Amino acid sequence: MRTVLILAASLSFLQAGCIAVSTAQISAGDLAGAIPLFHSLDPATVLGYTPLPGMQRMFTSRQLTLILEKYGVGDPSSSAVPDLCVERWAVPILSSKMKEALVAALDIVDADIDLVDFSRQPLPPGRLEFRRENLMRPPVPNACVIWRGRLLYDDRRSAAIWASLRISAERQRVIATENIRSGAAIRADEVRVITERQFPDWGATFSSAEKTIGKLARRSIQPGDRLVPGMLEDPPEVAKGENVHVQVTAGLARLSLDAVAQSAGKKGDTILLHNPLSGRNFRALVTDRGEAVAQPPGA
Repeated sequence: MRTVLILAASLSFLQAGCIAVSTAQISAGDLAGAIPLFHSLDPATVLGYTPLPGMQRMFTSRQLTLILEKYGVGDPSSSAVPDLCVERWAVPILSSKMKEALVAALDIVDADIDLVDFSRQPLPPGRLEFRRENLMRPPVPNACVIWRGRLLYDDRRSAAIWASLRISAERQRVIATENIRSGAAIRADEVRVITERQFPDWGATFSSAEKTIGKLARRSIQPGDRLVPGMLEDPPEVAKGENVHVQVTAGLARLSLDAVAQSAGKKGDTILLHNPLSGRNFRALVTDRGEAVAQPPGA
């Protein structure tokens, strides 16, 4: 009669579905609610590992009977121990927790985050992790972007998660007002500052239009294009055709002369110069704007 009652209770429990286990390991205490014979074991006795979220692990009646016999629980009849399904306890992520994790990962105080959608699959409780280097700029203004992250649980396990969102912040940016050809120096009348809500940049940017004036365009720039440091470069300290004041050293002797640059160069570059007095070309090291130093051959 006792065996019949145990079996009836077990089958009634299993009709509700798999046993949901909240830890990485299945213990005797997890199974005791479905199979009372497991109350005879220490509840902390480990019987195996829980499956990954969304998966199920089946314990057959034979397997469970052997486990009980291993720990000396009487001589349970296999008919009194039903097959048992075990799964990992999991719940959907709350939108409030997802928003909280995104705000912390973005770490931009004045940015607004509009959470459009996110991972809905049930997952074990854990820590949501998003890295800012995995967040790409939207293809067009105000478009949604997908930010991919991970849910960390059980110390070493993780599950992929994602969020679809819009991010904006009020920012000033420098834009071109004219066509600027590649290699041309930026003039004051070719740029201006505008303020608008946009996807925030955390890389290097120009804080004012004045910081762009005099720099050279690395490529052609169209009206309305946003100017960023990668698009511009500092002009060389010496331009081709300019007069350069050269200091020539030979041992203790010092000589200075004016020469004409045959090539352009920045500070630290070696350029070709022409001496108009001797009619010869020579090389010198650029040290500053319009300045260079040279040593005669064999010095």
